[in-house]
Amino acid sequence: MQGLRVARQMVERFGFSKKIGQVAIGGPGGNPFLGQQMSSQKDYSMATADVVDAEVRDLVETAYSRAKQIITTHIDILHKLAQLLMVKETVDGEEFMSLFIDGKAELYVS
Repeated sequence: MQGLRVARQMVERFGFSKKIGQVAIGGPGGNPFLGQQMSSQKDYSMATADVVDAEVRDLVETAYSRAKQIITTHIDILHKLAQLLMVKETVDGEEFMSLFIDGKAELYVS
């Protein structure tokens, strides 16, 4: 799961956790297909691992809720995009953005 791995890196390496702070914890990891991440030892306690897991869970759940809310709010634009894709098969960035501008969708930056 790519999203879970990114969320874990956000917490462990990039300081996206108020509970842990701006401290990089954990090792550099590695490619799990080569067995590098599977056998690596964590350089923090089980209590910290629990905090990391909770923070990762919160990040993933927040991102899921936000994505669901954006899609629900702009379902009409999503349907227009689907109709356009059924006709054209591909849509360039300008066409994509014009759907959102015409639909008066807000830009979600925060």
